[in-house]
Amino acid sequence: MQMVFLSRALEAVFRRWWLYLLLIALFGAIGVMLVAQRSDRYRSFGIVRVSGQSTLTEFTRIGGNSAVGFETPAAFTAREINAVIGTELFISSVAERAGIEEALNAGLVSATELQRSIWASSDSDLLVRVNAAAADPLLAQVLADATIQSYLQWQIDDGVTESRSTEQFFESLLLPYQERVDAAQQALEDYTTANPGPANVELRPVDEQAEIRQLSNEIERADQQLTAALQSLSDARLLTAQTETDVSQRLRVIDPPARPLAPESGLRDDAITILMFLTVGLVLAAAAAAVTALLDRTVRYPDEVERHLDVPVLASLPFAPRLEGRLLGGR
Repeated sequence: MQMVFLSRALEAVFRRWWLYLLLIALFGAIGVMLVAQRSDRYRSFGIVRVSGQSTLTEFTRIGGNSAVGFETPAAFTAREINAVIGTELFISSVAERAGIEEALNAGLVSATELQRSIWASSDSDLLVRVNAAAADPLLAQVLADATIQSYLQWQIDDGVTESRSTEQFFESLLLPYQERVDAAQQALEDYTTANPGPANVELRPVDEQAEIRQLSNEIERADQQLTAALQSLSDARLLTAQTETDVSQRLRVIDPPARPLAPESGLRDDAITILMFLTVGLVLAAAAAAVTALLDRTVRYPDEVERHLDVPVLASLPFAPRLEGRLLGGR
């Protein structure tokens, strides 16, 4: 049965060989057209070294963005970079650093196109390759560098959001607290001016002593509030600085992006593209021949008569074109 199917398929191919050849040539032509229309793309990349924790993390509780489970630090970081590339905020940051923000806002460059032009991959357990591809070699270099810097800043912003909010909160308290201290000091000064007496409070009348002590306590409380706010502000700023240092220690650019000298696509890629389309055409041609063989119910061989009609074959005449022509011509 398999031999019959194979023979029918081969017969279908050789009977209309030009049709199958046309199908293969059509897909080959499509591959050639795609190669001709494809513009050269330049690819630039930078290498970032990732460590599970920084030296600062060993002494503080800062950080902790390490890989989870069996995932390496580089694989975790590459996956995280590819994830944030899909956000509009990150793409806007990349466009701003690359100097194409106006083109992005004007619609000359789409966010989707920009997202497809940058990606990250892990080279080893600790090395991440950040890639960027563009038609212009300088733009490819700038995009790769902008992606790295945007990710580093994103890491810093993600870690210092709370501390910066704390900074802003205590900074907003400094002015009213200082005004309260100044007001308390001014109240004491006004009272002592209005009630002159010995510098030693103990030598004053009892009612003046009580009033001066009350005003002094008010100054002390206001000063304590101001001192506490300043200390909290200092702690928040220290936490921000520690976070920035932690990020710079955990993520270090060891190989900044360089301007590519040659396009990424070459003769090898063009040949692979054309060969791929030729293969698709060949597969479709083979599939068409197989379908033709399956649908063909023509009886061509003696054994097919017995198999399909269930009747015995008594004799078969060999195919003789000249004899057949003479018989049909009446000669």
